[in-house]
This record gives sequence, structure tokens and C-alpha cells, in this order.
Amino acid sequence: MNRVAEKLKLNNLSIKTFFLLWAFWVILAGRLEWQSASVGALVAFGVTLLNLDLALKRGEAMPFGLGKLLGWVRYAGRLLVEVLRANWQVAMILLRRKVDISPCLVRYKTGLKTDLAKVILATSITLTPGTLTVEVEGDRFLVHTLTEEGAREVARWVLEEKLVEMEREV
Repeated sequence: MNRVAEKLKLNNLSIKTFFLLWAFWVILAGRLEWQSASVGALVAFGVTLLNLDLALKRGEAMPFGLGKLLGWVRYAGRLLVEVLRANWQVAMILLRRKVDISPCLVRYKTGLKTDLAKVILATSITLTPGTLTVEVEGDRFLVHTLTEEGAREVARWVLEEKLVEMEREV
């Protein structure tokens, strides 16, 4: 059995993924009849197998346990504040009689260590109006900003500091 599990790369995460997908199927189906449950199990198994190489390996993931939940809630709240603030800034730029934009590309080095934290930061930058992550290579980010002021703010963004703190707690 170990050879089969090793060959299929089945691990605890894969089993949890299968049951999560199957439960999602059952919820969407709205009924628990054997035909629907069987098809759901086959689909969940197939999706799990197709995505085995996408699963985070041991040591790659930042913890998502209950103890870290408060940190992630704070991060999401701060991201929401930053997105709303950036929305307001972009709206004010566009509503002026003279649209004053000065697009810039900023390259800066991040203090983040894990790939997951870098992806979260890159996604957060892209979600924020007026900024776009163009490239992430190692610990260097290339970010497009709508204004020069935005370019100055990118390298000292508070969300990166929060992610660095969360990495240290690991």
C-alpha cells in the first residue's frame, strides 16, 4: 500500500482535498443520492489527482491554523483599507480637470522569505487600484504605478511589513 500511496503522491493534504471537494459537490448537488455522490467522488478524485503537483510541500506554507487566524483577519482588513484608500486616490485623480498621472515602473527588493508570502504580496499589490505587479523574480518585484507618489509608497507598503511579521512568527 505504501508503494501505491507513494506512487500517487497521496498524503494527508490530498485526502483532505478530496473530501473537501466531494463535500462541496454534495452541497452544490443539493441531495445525497448514490448516483450524484458517486459522480462527485469520481470528479473530486480526478481533480485531486490532476492537482497533486500544485499542493504546497512541507515547509512551503505559512501556517493557517486557528492560532494564526487573527493575523490573517488583520491582514485582510488592512488590505481592504488599502484597496479603499487607493480607490479614493484613483477616483480623485480621474475626477480632476487636469488628469495628473505619471506612470512609473518601480523595482524593489522585498524582505519576504517564502514564495507563498511573495505571491500573497504580489496579488495584494495587483488588487490595489493604481498598482500592478509586473514581475516577481526571486526577492525583486517590478511594480507599475499610476503616479510617482504611488511609486514612493510601494517600497514601504504596510502590507509587506505585516507579511514579514507573520513569517517571523512561523
